[in-house]
Amino acid sequence: MDNKDNDKTVKNDLTEEISLPSIKDGYEETNSDLNNIFSTSMEEKDDKPKVQAQNQTLNPSADFSQIFNVASEEVKEEVPMTKSVDLESPKPQDDLAPEVKVDENVNLNKGTPKFNKDQFNNEEKVLYEIKPEKEGNPIVVFLFFTFLISFIVLLPVISKNSSKLFNFNNNENKGGDTTTTEDEFYELDVSSVRVVLDGLEFNNFVTAKKNDEYILTFTLSNTTKQPYLFDKKYYVVLYDDVENLVYRALMHSYKPVAALGAQEVNLILTESAYVKAKKFKIEEIPISFYPEVSLSTTEGEYQVLTCNYLKDEMKYYFANDKLAKIKETYKATRDETKNYEELKNSKKAESEKYNKIENLTSTFVETNTDFIMVTDFDLRNVQDKDLSDLETYRFFKYNETKNVISFELEAQGYTCG
Repeated sequence: MDNKDNDKTVKNDLTEEISLPSIKDGYEETNSDLNNIFSTSMEEKDDKPKVQAQNQTLNPSADFSQIFNVASEEVKEEVPMTKSVDLESPKPQDDLAPEVKVDENVNLNKGTPKFNKDQFNNEEKVLYEIKPEKEGNPIVVFLFFTFLISFIVLLPVISKNSSKLFNFNNNENKGGDTTTTEDEFYELDVSSVRVVLDGLEFNNFVTAKKNDEYILTFTLSNTTKQPYLFDKKYYVVLYDDVENLVYRALMHSYKPVAALGAQEVNLILTESAYVKAKKFKIEEIPISFYPEVSLSTTEGEYQVLTCNYLKDEMKYYFANDKLAKIKETYKATRDETKNYEELKNSKKAESEKYNKIENLTSTFVETNTDFIMVTDFDLRNVQDKDLSDLETYRFFKYNETKNVISFELEAQGYTCG
């Protein structure tokens, strides 16, 4: 109790001795001196203690008894001073250090936080394992690529001679020249020439003139166990002695070649091909390889393709590039035809057969000097099966293209334009 009363007495005495304005002025100067003291103490050598101000805050109600050398028991924490405070001679305002403010929420005594090892799982886990690649045997790799490159380089040679190798024993027993490709030339009118292609064997190629026609004759043997129906577009391609193209003859027949059987095939040639041809090849020419044909002749709403061979004239009428109508005119005179009577009777019987087909009309007119047969029909009114039963190559089906008709009729001796 006595101590507290003494403190109050001291404070009252201070209040009475110092007026309010001087207290305010002294507080501001004292605050500046404290800041200067903190700044000065920080510049001391490393071995001197530094000011501990972590938990100190300055406010206007602070106890100034220590500053005025007045003992007070209420001040429990003292700020260590390294220099005495001279209140009577404060330093100029310009030399004062900036005020240091310490956040009350920051506890500087705690130091750097340490990791608690118990918070972590010491067990190691493998997320991904990179396995080393296995090295291949360089010799094996080299041999593989050597074989691959060699196979690619020799592929044309292998393809060219594959059939020949497969049919070696069969051809050796029969003798003669043999090929299995479409790239080699063969002499025409040489009985020893034999060509093997896709299970078919061609030999005994002979050209001849019969009446007004030029004919290429050969024997076709079927070495397979299935009948050959002439369903592939095989052509006998003829060349002159310097291997210039002369003519293409389409292989066709309505009579199939029996399995393991053989039959004679006759193809029509042009006079020019008959005279010039010295060599030949056998080639398969798909329809997609047929050349494009343009038509300039029109009759009404139709484009017209006209093809002629000897005494026969064929007219094909196209609507939107598709075959719609056919008209055939065959005319022969007695004086210009060697086998006139035979030809006349053949064409008369043919006309009678045509008239048996529904919507197909054929007329046959005979005079003392000639005869004429005209067959005219609209394919849109005729069944495809009926046309097939006629076995007439020049009668194409409805919607056939001008490219097919032109190319294949020219391969049967006709001239189209």
